[in-house]
Amino acid sequence: MIYHVFNASHDEALASGNENFTLPAAARHIDNDLALLPYWYASSGECVLVPHEAEARDFTENLPVKRNVVIADDFSGAPPSAIEPWGWNALLVRMLEKRGVPRQVMPDNGFLQLVRRLQSRETVSEYLPVLLQRLRTACRDGKDVFSGESHFVRTLDELHETPAFISGRYIMKKPWSGSGRGIFAASGADSERADKWCAATIREQGGAEVQALLENHGDCAAEFHINPDGTASLTGYSYFSTAGKGAYAGNTVKPHVENDIRLKLGPAAFALDATVSALSLTLPEVLRGYSGPVGVDMMICRNDNENGNIGLFPCVEINLRRTMGMVAAALTPLIAPGSTGRYLILYERLPEDMKQKCHALAESQPLATDKGKILQGYLPLTPVNAETHFHACLTVEHITEDK
Repeated sequence: MIYHVFNASHDEALASGNENFTLPAAARHIDNDLALLPYWYASSGECVLVPHEAEARDFTENLPVKRNVVIADDFSGAPPSAIEPWGWNALLVRMLEKRGVPRQVMPDNGFLQLVRRLQSRETVSEYLPVLLQRLRTACRDGKDVFSGESHFVRTLDELHETPAFISGRYIMKKPWSGSGRGIFAASGADSERADKWCAATIREQGGAEVQALLENHGDCAAEFHINPDGTASLTGYSYFSTAGKGAYAGNTVKPHVENDIRLKLGPAAFALDATVSALSLTLPEVLRGYSGPVGVDMMICRNDNENGNIGLFPCVEINLRRTMGMVAAALTPLIAPGSTGRYLILYERLPEDMKQKCHALAESQPLATDKGKILQGYLPLTPVNAETHFHACLTVEHITEDK
């Protein structure tokens, strides 16, 4: 039996580098509250590991959409032949070993160390100049549409020498951190405060990534699977939105969402296909030794050249794990023709507020289906109880011809 485990705490676990790390409360909450999320992307006959089996079963039995996925809160039903987590790290392996999962069905320590090393944002700093050079050579007539700058610094002197720092518009990121965390946006900040943040990050994690701060016009990603034979397979596209400091806010869910990305890029639409082609050819070498899901975040931006035209920052982040964009792609077959969905992760500090928010969504956006597809309305993807802080849902709008 293949078991899926949702561990969005993966990024925090990598940052710690310690298999005995104690997850912060927020990370524990999101892992527990969204534990059922793999139900929507697991293959038929596979199993999703949840903390409360009875609650999850009751929730799925009352859904208008049914999937042939097993739900369990332990491994007693069938021994695991494989584990499919959100992402692999030493903390997860230790936790699963304690629950009786045989070590041989999980990656060895060498693979875990490789994942942590490659997940460091230093990988982007090393890869981005190579990728940009390849793209600008391949697209000579449109080379100006590709932008981006990334430097990995280990001292304040190195920080001060980066072109992004000198320009006064830059972002610093910790080598390992989760969505929207571990980021310092320096535009308008005094240099003393920036130096303190960078020095603390260098002491904590050995360095910091510095990226040019560009005018964001949209976030997107290309999703891949790196195969054991050293090839990369494109599995889909992601068109998503972010909140403050880059925190994930939601995904557009519709067939051929890449067309929306091209539309946003306008005359620079060719940059998407060129980037995906270059990534497909070069990622396996950059990530040599790794196999599994990979998401490469990009940014539609106003370029920092003299024309100031709309272009593409082709590699903002590399995530060696599943991504919310992959979940959105798995939800796409649920959408009826002529409708568009939004995949959302909601958060409330108080569980009672979450219950009220979800009730209001269900009341204001009743679910309507047509031929087994969702035409419009609110579909909860994970259960809500008296302790829920995080909730995943899909809201769908039907676009009529006169809109």
